[in-house]
Amino acid sequence: MKWNMYRITYIAGFIGSVVIVLGSVITALAYSGKQGQPYSPLNHFVSELGEVGVSQAATVFNISLMIGGLCLAVFLVGLALQFNGWFRYVFGLLGLISGIAGALVGVFPMNNLEMHSLVALTFFNTGWIIVALFSIYILVTRPPRFPLWLLIPGVVTVASFLAFLNVVGSLGTEALAAPTDRLPVWDVTVFEWLLIVGLLVWVFLVSFQMWRTED
Repeated sequence: MKWNMYRITYIAGFIGSVVIVLGSVITALAYSGKQGQPYSPLNHFVSELGEVGVSQAATVFNISLMIGGLCLAVFLVGLALQFNGWFRYVFGLLGLISGIAGALVGVFPMNNLEMHSLVALTFFNTGWIIVALFSIYILVTRPPRFPLWLLIPGVVTVASFLAFLNVVGSLGTEALAAPTDRLPVWDVTVFEWLLIVGLLVWVFLVSFQMWRTED
């Protein structure tokens, strides 16, 4: 097998998305909160899976974020190389920042809330811009490798990012702390999980499309 940046890009996308999904599922199944409650994406933050001293498999989740974040950085930088002109440099730089910030969320779990909030919000704010830029690019240039149906997961993902950031912006960064009393369904955590799932699906589908059209 001949290895090149194109192939490394979609393989990194596959590995990153799968590792984060597996890490999340394994950790969620082992989770028992401070009140003995099971994990629920309806009222638990994603980062609570990595909260040391509370989440029983926090190490598994945090390592999956480190691996997944670095893979995301490789994927996005490699994806930028498929574009032309100045756009590739802007996209590649944002992708590198976003991927590294995602990996650092695992390095700084929510036990260190100040640093955790900084890297998490960096990831969120660069993440939606990256997906939006990619969606606009394929809409305008119509590259044969990336069909227009990729706009669907792109738009859903961007909308989820913006909905989450809007709620956090109205409540303040303290909203990122795990609450003592939980609503059965909390819009902040629901939007966060929607954006994470949306991003992982988007990465997987773009990687799949690159793999399918490699020849």
